[in-house]
Amino acid sequence: MEIKKIVIILTMFIAFSCSKETDEQPPIILVASPVDMQQVQVGDTVHVTGKIIDNRIVESVSVSLLDGNNIPVLSTISVQPNSPEFNLDILVKF
Repeated sequence: MEIKKIVIILTMFIAFSCSKETDEQPPIILVASPVDMQQVQVGDTVHVTGKIIDNRIVESVSVSLLDGNNIPVLSTISVQPNSPEFNLDILVKF
């Protein structure tokens, strides 16, 4: 089986209640697993875990799994935590 490299991209959109203030503080994104550039084979299950913290509301978190050429391997997974802190814990089957 061909080994693929994996890269996790967490895209976040921060919501600001009804205020017109700009959010100068970026969110803190901690990825616990998988490790950067971890190699997996077709049929493997990857446990994606991490934590996202912001001083405002985390509106959306998207996880994309890319190969070594930054080509999507699977569909993007999105969740809407709508809270200032979110624990990411998903299983992805290749």
